[in-house]
Amino acid sequence: MLTVKAIVDLFGGTSAFAVVLGVTPQAVANMIARNSIAPRHWPTIIAGAGSRGVADVTWDAMSKLSPNARQTQPVRETKIAAGRER
Repeated sequence: MLTVKAIVDLFGGTSAFAVVLGVTPQAVANMIARNSIAPRHWPTIIAGAGSRGVADVTWDAMSKLSPNARQTQPVRETKIAAGRER
């Protein structure tokens, strides 16, 4: 199962993840403690994971980590995923 800690580790740890997101290491520690990441960070995380060859960090996976968050997938991303845009 995907966890916030696993995502943070994918990016090289707390400090490296904080730099990628533009937040403090303490903010990342709070994300890990809550096992939840604010939706505003999802696009950066998903793109970063993809560039690292990790396919399982998706919109769906992020929404399962943060079930109370209301983030919709951008229209272009939805079309690409459905194969309607190239």
